[in-house]
Amino acid sequence: MPEISVIIPVYNVEKYLERCLNSLVAQTFLNFEVIIVDDGSTDESGKICDSFAKIDPRFQVFHTSNNGVSNARNYAIKKSSGTYLAFLDSDDYIEPDMLARLYQCSALHPEIGCVICSAIAESEDGTPLKIMNEKLPVQKALLFDNYSEVMLVQPAMWNKLFVREIVERFSIRFSPSLSIAEDLDFFLAYLPHCRYFVYEGDAPLYHYIQRNSSAMRSQDPEKNQSVSLAFSHIQDYYKSNNLWEKYYHEIEYLAIFHLYIAASVRIILVDSKHQLLQEICAFMRNSFPDYNRNPYLNLLGRNKRLVFFLLRHKMYKLIRLIFKLKNL
Repeated sequence: MPEISVIIPVYNVEKYLERCLNSLVAQTFLNFEVIIVDDGSTDESGKICDSFAKIDPRFQVFHTSNNGVSNARNYAIKKSSGTYLAFLDSDDYIEPDMLARLYQCSALHPEIGCVICSAIAESEDGTPLKIMNEKLPVQKALLFDNYSEVMLVQPAMWNKLFVREIVERFSIRFSPSLSIAEDLDFFLAYLPHCRYFVYEGDAPLYHYIQRNSSAMRSQDPEKNQSVSLAFSHIQDYYKSNNLWEKYYHEIEYLAIFHLYIAASVRIILVDSKHQLLQEICAFMRNSFPDYNRNPYLNLLGRNKRLVFFLLRHKMYKLIRLIFKLKNL
């Protein structure tokens, strides 16, 4: 049985796919399997996946009709057999020692539920844009009850190691109804069942490629309704598990960051009069009536604090102007 199952949903990424898969072939840690779900690709992606499976028995490829990234990941989880789950986006790539270093951290305590590493964001031409570090103690087993701020880390799936037994025991899956923010939904459903976690360190092990065509950079304002839906899911989940009051401020901050600021800005840059802006404001008022007093607001950078102020005063035209002038 492999120690790690690496899950990769694939859809029309022929330009990036070989680099992604070669970064797995180059891993210094050897005891892993790769579960690739070709989600109905219409380019050469499926053939590229099959070519890797022919020469490396650790690669398993499943071809499905196009059902979206959440269904593809859920299908891969069902097919996986590793002790741990890792997720890799098919247009990204990883350092040769990433799996080895995450696995090494998982041995720091018998109840480690999640290992987190740093990442670097890059443009499509390879230009480094931003190193994504976390303000957490390095390579120590941290008790979740004492470090609830781990909920505020980058919520993506791709820089983490998860325990498959926890995922299965609590039936944690990706929601097919979410076109974006499905990672956030999954991560926050998983985290309360994680007794200990480890932050591997500040050296980036994951290369995240910022593509202009990605879902999060879509020019369709309606996609951002998915973020509101994700927070509705999260709210219901935490209330039903008697966790809402305990982690209220952390979830409130995440809603400020990902919904009130990030989603609102994406909408404003396309249509500053879109109805979704009113719906987001209503959701924040109803779910988090004192969100402007959140204790984590000091974590917002200077630019986001400015946007937060302008949003509260509905100065949407000024936000559009600022983003055009400064490209915040």
